Amino acid sequence: MKPGVAVGVLVIEKGKVLLGKRHPDLVGGGYWCVPMGRLEYGEAIRECGLRELEEESGLTAREIRVLSVHNVILPTSHYLTFSLLAHGISGEPQVKSPLEITEWAWFSLDQLPQPLFYPIKEMITVYHRQHSLIDGVVLEHRWG
Repeated sequence: MKPGVAVGVLVIEKGKVLLGKRHPDLVGGGYWCVPMGRLEYGEAIRECGLRELEEESGLTAREIRVLSVHNVILPTSHYLTFSLLAHGISGEPQVKSPLEITEWAWFSLDQLPQPLFYPIKEMITVYHRQHSLIDGVVLEHRWG
């Protein structure tokens, strides 16, 4: 089996992260995750992130950038997963793919729901390493 490529979009607004509950019939059913999906043939990573964000939640983003890359190896699958961070969000989250996500909700970064779908916990950890939240203002720290 060859590894696949997945893209997940981290949406953080006012210190809260948008997470969706995966449909019970899917791998990771009942787990919370960000908008995510498989990269299509010929598609750019950022294009995939914008497409998945809109297809699953109805949200659009003014800008999206790569946050991290995760090599996710599970007993039944292997994915190289790009995590993207969205900026300039427009719209309200809505369930647009009910066979994938059953609900969307905003959660405080220090009170995440359980269980979290892989590699969401790692995406948020990377976000914390690169950003500090003080009174809802995001301060960016650049390393090196």
